[in-house]
Amino acid sequence: MKQTQGTMQTLRLPEILDITRAGPLAESFRALRGAELAVDAAQVQRIGAQCAQVIMSAVSTWQADDFALCVTEPSPEFRETFSLLGIGLAEIATEEAAQ
Repeated sequence: MKQTQGTMQTLRLPEILDITRAGPLAESFRALRGAELAVDAAQVQRIGAQCAQVIMSAVSTWQADDFALCVTEPSPEFRETFSLLGIGLAEIATEEAAQ
C-alpha cells in the first residue's frame, strides 16, 4: 500500500444501505478515489447485497490503485450481512475503535 501523503479520507456509511443507496454509495466511492480511505461502518443497521457489492468493488479498486481502504468499527449487522453473503471481513482491512 502507498504511504499516506496526506490525511486519510473518511466515508461514513448510513444506517440503511438498501438498493436505493447503491448508486449514491458508488458515487461517493468514485468521488474519493485516489486517496487513502476509512469507511466508517459503525452506524450500519441494514445492508443489502447491492451495497455489499459496491463496497467489495471499492475494496478491489483501492487495491488495484495501491491505496489503503479499511472499514472502521463495523457494526454487528455489517459483519453479519457480509458473513451471510459468504464474504469474510478478513478480505477487507478492518479497524476496531480503541475502548
